Amino acid sequence: KHPYDSSSEFLNDQVLGARALICSRNESAPLIDRVTALQVAGLCGEPGVLDYCRTLVAGGQAEGQTMLMVSAIAVIGNGGGTGDLDLLSRHRLSADIRLRESTRIAMRRIDARS
Repeated sequence: KHPYDSSSEFLNDQVLGARALICSRNESAPLIDRVTALQVAGLCGEPGVLDYCRTLVAGGQAEGQTMLMVSAIAVIGNGGGTGDLDLLSRHRLSADIRLRESTRIAMRRIDARS
């Protein structure tokens, strides 16, 4: 069996998503790895990723972690519901254009699904 065969145990959404969520929560990991891992966990539909993203967004931006927040907002936009609109709306007027733009896109995606 080829190591990159899609039937490989590691390459299924459940395993990959779970490992990615663990990495995204690892505060000692490099930030870029956490950002990418959060995106992967969201794309895989990992259970718990929305709750983690909601916690990140509700807690506000940690110093130097804007891109982690942007990824969390994007994950909520892709998988969240109308109940997340209030949580997201607090970032609509952020001084950081990246947060404003990701929030606008996320809210539009949620609205489109409603």
